[in-house]
Amino acid sequence: MIYFEENYFQKLSFTHQQLKQYFQIAVDDLAIANNHKEVAVIFRFSYDAFIKLGIALIGKRGFKVRSVVGHHVKIIEKLSQLLGNKDIEVYGN
Repeated sequence: MIYFEENYFQKLSFTHQQLKQYFQIAVDDLAIANNHKEVAVIFRFSYDAFIKLGIALIGKRGFKVRSVVGHHVKIIEKLSQLLGNKDIEVYGN
């Protein structure tokens, strides 16, 4: 069982439409990254998409990510746990 710390996550049910919107925003960020030649832009939008996909997956589990210092690290940690792949946490951080 994966534990969602109260400091970083709040129990909240999302609708299918809300989760779909999170996913679509991540896809839009990847499209921006794909259409740029500037390395900094590619990195930033790819990373943002990665985080947003993590938020969507956490949302699917019934939790909202709190906007607190270090929440991006917790998103990556939970994404790694949910997908059962430690490499996600290693490369994501």
